[in-house]
Amino acid sequence: MLRLSLRTKIMICCIGVVALLDLMVVIFVRGRLSAELRADCLVKGQNLAGNLAKGAEHLVLTDDVVRLRDRMTELKDNDEDVVYAYVTDRKGQALAHTFAGGFPAGLKAVNVPGPGASSSTMLLDTLEAGLVHDIAVGIIGGKVGIVHVGMSERRIQRTIAHFTTVIVAIAGLVLLIAVGLSAVVSWVVTQPVRDLTEAARQIRDGDLGQQVVATSQDEIGDLVDSFNQMSEELLKQHKVLEDRNLRIRTTQEQAAWERDKLRAIIDSMVEGVIFVDDRGKISLCNESAEQIWGASAQELLSKSVQECPPAELRSKLGEILKQAKQKPGFIMSHSLELRNGRCLTSYSTVHGEDGRYLGLVFLSLD
Repeated sequence: MLRLSLRTKIMICCIGVVALLDLMVVIFVRGRLSAELRADCLVKGQNLAGNLAKGAEHLVLTDDVVRLRDRMTELKDNDEDVVYAYVTDRKGQALAHTFAGGFPAGLKAVNVPGPGASSSTMLLDTLEAGLVHDIAVGIIGGKVGIVHVGMSERRIQRTIAHFTTVIVAIAGLVLLIAVGLSAVVSWVVTQPVRDLTEAARQIRDGDLGQQVVATSQDEIGDLVDSFNQMSEELLKQHKVLEDRNLRIRTTQEQAAWERDKLRAIIDSMVEGVIFVDDRGKISLCNESAEQIWGASAQELLSKSVQECPPAELRSKLGEILKQAKQKPGFIMSHSLELRNGRCLTSYSTVHGEDGRYLGLVFLSLD
């Protein structure tokens, strides 16, 4: 699918509307002008034929064909719209005409006014003169004869073609002006949108806090203001998140340092330290505990108390865990016989700040 920019779409719409209006104006003016010119031509032809009919009454009655022909020839020579003129008697026979090559036989029965009609008009399509309006007017109501005057449309067609050319040229000029105006208008309308798009890309790339200058006080201006507020709020939230992440990293690093320090302290103790969590699994032991109980850290860590290798540790811790879960603040110490000697052991429960039981610390001293 063809992807068009907003500016291109606005220009296409503006140019399309102007071009459509231009086309409608050309069609309307051409049609209106053609109708007006044809109407004027018919009125003029009616007047010429009527005047010729009045002047021909006496000539036809006196059978003065020469003067009748001269009058028709004069009419044709003095008016460029007149293509021909001829007079027929009441039987349809041509009395006089202006045709140089003889009277066309096909015109004898053409455009004869009906009974009671003083005149009639017919449009003829001729090879020599093109479209011709044949206007017939009866002499003394058609009792003596009929006058025919042929009015050509050549001048009408030339006038229409000339005015059409002028109108099309004006329409083309208007269209060019519309192209320029649409380019300016589309640039003014879409410039804030392009600025918003560029600012959004920069925000997407991590450059927060972008601001766009509002150049109008309309809906586009409101959109720019909302975007600027959103960008400013994003920057504030980003700074808050950065500060929060920094505090979290600092806390984690401090906790890790404290854990490592505590681990170093526990590993340096001569007492054996074993921590059993609330699930009954050993989660911590130091080297002294490995030596005292004769088991490695791999054998003890993450193992349940019931699975630890030393039988003495397994049985003793199992009993103590039951008591520790039932008695908050449970502390106990006693001497325990091992295969490799005697050791002094002590037990203490560990609880959180909310009083929840976390596990049991088991200390042993060889």
